[in-house]
Amino acid sequence: MSIAFLDEALQRSLEPSAPSTVARLIALRAMRDAGLTPTVFVAPILPELTDSTEQIDELIGTLADAGAGNILPTPLYLMRGPKYLFFAWLRRQHPELLSTYADFYAHGSRTPRHYRDLVRARVNQALQRHGLPIPDDTTSDKFALLGRRSTVTEPTAPTLF
Repeated sequence: MSIAFLDEALQRSLEPSAPSTVARLIALRAMRDAGLTPTVFVAPILPELTDSTEQIDELIGTLADAGAGNILPTPLYLMRGPKYLFFAWLRRQHPELLSTYADFYAHGSRTPRHYRDLVRARVNQALQRHGLPIPDDTTSDKFALLGRRSTVTEPTAPTLF
């Protein structure tokens, strides 16, 4: 499950057809009540929009209270097509952030290492404060690279078809 925003207006603006944050939190509580320990993808974390220490702490606290067992944070990852669409949205909704995002994504789809480290530190602090496990340092990076290279480490089993 992915829950990236507590700000409903931002969520509706960026994901107009997606289930609301409230609906996702209800689903998360239902999973917990059914005895599951869900992992929640806190993704995408948006530079200058959802990445402050306070925002991350509030989100992770809410997720912990709702029953998240693990959190996998991922800063915004922008491949070419989505990058164009996201920048069009940014130009309409937050033009003051265009130069920040242009700098961050000038050389690829990922935010710079220093930014990912900053976000990871903020997330880890919030996870610790709310009693959730801290993910392996490379987990978010591996998640961001899925689809770009194979993550299969064992040969597939032979099949008849």
